[in-house]
Amino acid sequence: MKKGTLFVVATPIGNLEDISKRAIDTLSAVYAIFAERPNWSKKLLNHLNIHKMVLQYSEATREKGAKRIIDLLSDGKDIALISDAGTPLISDPGASLVQTLRELNFNITAIPGPSALSTAVSVSGITAPFAFLGFLPRKKGEIMQIFKKMEECAFTAVFYESPKRITKTLNIIKDNFPDAKLHICKELTKINENHYQGSAEKVLSELVNPEKGEYTCIISIEKRKEDINFRELVLKLSDAGISRKDIAKCMKTIYGIRKKRIFEWIS
Repeated sequence: MKKGTLFVVATPIGNLEDISKRAIDTLSAVYAIFAERPNWSKKLLNHLNIHKMVLQYSEATREKGAKRIIDLLSDGKDIALISDAGTPLISDPGASLVQTLRELNFNITAIPGPSALSTAVSVSGITAPFAFLGFLPRKKGEIMQIFKKMEECAFTAVFYESPKRITKTLNIIKDNFPDAKLHICKELTKINENHYQGSAEKVLSELVNPEKGEYTCIISIEKRKEDINFRELVLKLSDAGISRKDIAKCMKTIYGIRKKRIFEWIS
């Protein structure tokens, strides 16, 4: 018997008109649809006039859901996997399922479409490379570890945040990385879509009804420059026998200090 195919289908992140014709055709054709929250996903399916069996695949039902999917695929049934919104597996359950199905040689096909990650990046003005952090951990210490690694690497990063935690996360950034540059996207593709830019302090002062909506956040933390006594450094290099010309060349290249200033320090 021919095995069924798992279709990983992207659904709208807000505006229902963003769903593709291919996604609609796929959801209409499969035997069953697995969703993180079936009751939530049925709102979209009803809007599309798609009436299929909708079963749950979530972190809590991962093992049970995976077994059901494998059984159906083995019987030759085509299955669709969707998330609450956007492209599945970007920051929700399903990675282990796909890995298992790959090992068992099942067919897996992506039906691409909306993603909060790519949508936010496309309107922020940032360029690659950047890191994607998914949802941040809950503990402040773990959040700090992530941001400190970012500071060392000097990478821009994108992360998702819930309305319950956005104020707390912004305060962590404000208190520990006050110079960090932020672009906060709220309610992407929805009627109340908003964008906030600047420091965490500025964003906090401008954010309206932070406890409502979903957030995609872009953060850039530049490595802090250590305070250096350049005159003292130049004199030490001179005492070590390095010529004024070589010292001036190096200081200009590394720190942008003019040759005239170097010569003034070395009498």
